[in-house]
This record gives sequence, structure tokens and C-alpha cells, in this order.
Amino acid sequence: MIKATDESVGRVMKAISEKGILENTILIFLSDQGGYFDNAPLRGGKMKETLYEGGARVPFFFHAPGVTSAQWVSEVVQSTDLFPTLVDLAGGMVDNYQDLDGVSLMPIIKEKKSLAPRTIFGDRAYEDLYVSARKGDWKLLAYRSGATQLYNIKEDMPETTDLANERPDIVKSLISEIIE
Repeated sequence: MIKATDESVGRVMKAISEKGILENTILIFLSDQGGYFDNAPLRGGKMKETLYEGGARVPFFFHAPGVTSAQWVSEVVQSTDLFPTLVDLAGGMVDNYQDLDGVSLMPIIKEKKSLAPRTIFGDRAYEDLYVSARKGDWKLLAYRSGATQLYNIKEDMPETTDLANERPDIVKSLISEIIE
């Protein structure tokens, strides 16, 4: 899958370059969910448990000529960050848009600064698992049935040790953010 993706992106880049528009083209590559096959050591993926890290962690590539430089960013971002980033990049005022879920990534892209701490939400419209909330090292998974799971992603990236019963304070805090 990686080889096929690399080849496909290469073909797109070559076509844009041959047309002479590479220096005027913003390239964005983003997957919707994790891989179709096993994502070990991460749990979940494209077909099931998509809100676990194996489904939530996806490739993201953003190239804007004259703006971006090659860099690896480990900060958690989400697809809803694309609109405010593009508005910001185009010289618009992100503050003119009310109730945006995302934030501009320009501080990362241009200045290599970190974003302000925030909670990242995920949702799905089918099956029992329906929402996730990630804040710092903590990730809450909430189910329609009322069950919750809590993981410390920094210490347990494969999400094998549910800490919901040990840290009800964090569960309560993240649930209140979901409800807001």
C-alpha cells in the first residue's frame, strides 16, 4: 500500500510539474481512516474500531510552494484544520468564520511553533463506539451503550489498558467536553 501510494503521489507530482504549475499548486494528501490491513502495534483500522489509534492516525502531507519546508510534525492535527489553514494561507481572516472545529496549522507550517493545547474529537455514525476525545496524552472512547474507555496514549499507544475506572476525573472532564 505504501509503495502504491508513493507511486501515485509521484505520478501526480510529475503531471503537475510537466504542466508547469507546481510552484502555484498547494498539494494536500490525507487519508480518511487507518489502513485496511493490520496496523500493529496500533489497535483498529479502516474497517473496524476506527476511533482507536490504528484508525485515527493517518498520513497527512501539506505542500505550499514558498511557504512550507520539509518537516516531520508529531503534533496531533485533524482534517477540520484544513479549512482554517487554507483561509489563513490565502490571507483571509480565520476569525471571520464562527464555530470552526479546526484551527490554522500555519504556526506549525511557517514558524515551526506548537499549537495551543486542545481536545481533538472523532466520531462515527455506526456501531456502538461513536465518539472519541483526545486531550494531551489522554484519549476517551465513548459508546452509545454508555460504556467508556480511557487510555494514556503516550504510555499505551496500542490501547490495551483501559484506565477509565482508575481515572474517573479525566473521564468526567472529557465527557463534559464532548457534551459541550
